[in-house]
Amino acid sequence: MIPSGASFSVGDVLYKTFSTYFRNLPQLLLIALLFQAPVVIYGLVAGVPDDQDAFVTYTVISMVAGLLLFAMMMGAVMYLVVEDLNGRRAEIGASLRIGLTRAVPTLVVAILVYLLSVIAMFPLIFPGWIVWCILFVAVPASVIERPGIFGALGRSAKLTKGNRWQLFGLNILFVLIVVGFFIVLALVFPDAYSEERTVITDDDWALRVVSNAVSQMVTFAFGSVLSATAYVALRADKEGVGAVDLATVFE
Repeated sequence: MIPSGASFSVGDVLYKTFSTYFRNLPQLLLIALLFQAPVVIYGLVAGVPDDQDAFVTYTVISMVAGLLLFAMMMGAVMYLVVEDLNGRRAEIGASLRIGLTRAVPTLVVAILVYLLSVIAMFPLIFPGWIVWCILFVAVPASVIERPGIFGALGRSAKLTKGNRWQLFGLNILFVLIVVGFFIVLALVFPDAYSEERTVITDDDWALRVVSNAVSQMVTFAFGSVLSATAYVALRADKEGVGAVDLATVFE
């Protein structure tokens, strides 16, 4: 549990993220699977791309769809994290209900955060990271507080102020974790990730689609728990609002 008034700590956020993630791994992966299923079905139905343009089209569509589904998933994961931090096991049905009822504003906020971060990366990469850290908890704020689209961005800027370097370090660690996971996945599915091999068979393509889905399920679920946990920790640090107080939002 993150009590009210607790100081924000990268180590504490990481510890609670990992413990919450692995303690609820079956539920998280099931939620991720339900939201990721449309991307998998699209990839399998579309089949092997005929040329490079078709492959690029598939990649762009699956990435955009994955981002949108990730945003919708965030509401469900936010509920699960708050319940877990209060020592309770969240029900899948309740988690999905929360995710769907908060899907539209959460989706718009997530898109704005992504676009603003990408735009800030054009002159230099570093400003994009700073924007990402400023808006890191905009999506959880949208789910919990419902302050409106731009209100969620403002709430994130307010909550992250004074802790952005810590959030920067937290995001670097997250990237390293994701990279490490992809390296392991590439070793397990070498045919799906080999750059030297041209995907020509239906089996090869199905393997790539499924392995990509698995990687997104695992990393999206972890990223959602990390963002949600950071939001709870920042609320406790900045405003003295603990997980117990946040749980009342879902009642």
